[in-house]
Amino acid sequence: MDSEGVFTDIFPAEWAADSDFCEYLQELSGYPLATLKKEPERLAEAREENQIQTQELAFKNYKTFIQTADCTRDVFSEFSTVEGRLENLLEHLPGAIDNWWSTISHDRQMNNLTKSRYTELLELLEVPQLVDTTVRNGYYEEALELIEFIRKLERKFSHIKIIADIVRAVKASSHLLLNHLLSQLKTNVQLPACLRIISYLRRMNCFSEAELRIKFLQARDFWLQTNLKAIPDNDPHTHITKTIEACRVHMFDIITQYRAIFSDDERIGSHHENKSNISRFITCFNPNKSLLFHSWVVRKVNKFLEVLETDLDRGCAQHLEAILAQSMYFGLSFSRVGADFRPLLMPIFMNAAEKYFDDQISKAEQDFLHYMAHFQISESVSLFSTPIASCGIGVSLQPPTSLLEFIPLAVLANGCQTAFTNLRLCCPIALAPKVKGRLTIMANLVIERIIQLYRAEAVSFTSREKESFTKLCSTVISEFLPFVNTCLSNLFPSATLAASLGIPVRESVEIYSLDVNKICQRLKQHVPTEEDVICEKTEEKSSPEMVTENGDNSHEEDQVELHSNDENNDAEKPVETELNQEKEKGKDNLYSN
Repeated sequence: MDSEGVFTDIFPAEWAADSDFCEYLQELSGYPLATLKKEPERLAEAREENQIQTQELAFKNYKTFIQTADCTRDVFSEFSTVEGRLENLLEHLPGAIDNWWSTISHDRQMNNLTKSRYTELLELLEVPQLVDTTVRNGYYEEALELIEFIRKLERKFSHIKIIADIVRAVKASSHLLLNHLLSQLKTNVQLPACLRIISYLRRMNCFSEAELRIKFLQARDFWLQTNLKAIPDNDPHTHITKTIEACRVHMFDIITQYRAIFSDDERIGSHHENKSNISRFITCFNPNKSLLFHSWVVRKVNKFLEVLETDLDRGCAQHLEAILAQSMYFGLSFSRVGADFRPLLMPIFMNAAEKYFDDQISKAEQDFLHYMAHFQISESVSLFSTPIASCGIGVSLQPPTSLLEFIPLAVLANGCQTAFTNLRLCCPIALAPKVKGRLTIMANLVIERIIQLYRAEAVSFTSREKESFTKLCSTVISEFLPFVNTCLSNLFPSATLAASLGIPVRESVEIYSLDVNKICQRLKQHVPTEEDVICEKTEEKSSPEMVTENGDNSHEEDQVELHSNDENNDAEKPVETELNQEKEKGKDNLYSN
């Protein structure tokens, strides 16, 4: 209290309330004089030290001071914002309360309206389930009506969420309906059902006209392929027979259905000059509207031709006639819808007939070579005491009986006759050059094998073996090859060839008949000519034992010369006489197309 009186004039009065200040004054009043003199210096030093510490503290923690200042400023700003929003809330709160009450009233009114229309709303919500049920039970007409109703709702109320959900569910059911309709097209449906299904698809408005045609052809093609795959393919003859029947019936139905449903496809003439082979023989349709259908028909016919060619190669060529008749009937039935493909069958059957004939001739050649490998010229047996008259050559279609003297030739003749018999069932005249070429190869093989036999055994021939070899060569020239030509003249009548090709009959003979003189050129040197035979007989008649009988010998020589003249006259008969005899026989070609 004393200190207050002493220092009242020195210090402000409010310092008296500071306890630290009062305590310091109390302590200061108890110091001696020396200490009091030093006190100002001590205080100055303490002040300076505090100032230095303060500076160091500010330097070390200046970031903290800055952050503290920023935080203080942000807190002040946030508090200002909260204050402004509170003021805004207090300003708008009465209006919000009024709007809330009006919304509650409106919602209560809508709930009451919903309650009053509960039955109608329930029916609307059940539309997706109803569509799904009608589709699964096959009531497609009713399902389409419901789908159309939902489409109208979508156009008017697409912004309503519940309507959007209903539309989404109905679209899922419409996809199910689409799958049901397309799956029905993949079954054995008749034309009325097809018309009804296509009308449903058009009402659904899912496809354009071109897409609808593609879907129809895809579905019907699936059904066709299902029927074709069900046919067993173990036996090629059974497989191709049933395939032809299935393709004929089902493809004709598909074409008929397509043209009845898409009736705007009118048949017109050809409109392209550069086409594939099949397109040349199928009547073209309007290219702007039915190019898809035309391409489908072309593809199906090409596929059938591939299957036909494959099965014929697999080993059913022996039934070629029946398969050809059935295939021709197939093409004929397609001609009623403008898709006649019969001309395309000819190359396939010609190739099959040629291959089958070539295989049989090759088998006959193998048998001939087999027997020739074990054949000995001394084993030939003369079955006839007198030679067979040459006038019989070319009359009978049976192999000459003189071939039985040589087993390899007899086996080869039997093989050729079998090949000719099978070829006769399906023998296009266009095969004549190819058949002739194949038989020429066979004849050259026979000649070559006989020449090889002669080269291997000629040195050791006895007189009898030499005579047998000469007879073998003579039989090939005068019996075997004329027999082959006789069979060819029956397979390919010269009159038919001449009429088809517009050439003279003499030229038509050269198309199918073998050139015996050219083929047998190397064998003729081993066969004596008629002049050689006459000379030998003359030498025998003029031997020393018969010199006294010159009159009789001259008489016999006259007979030999007369006989040789008759043979020469027979050999010089013109080819026209043989052709006239051929016409009189009345042999018809079984297949001239």
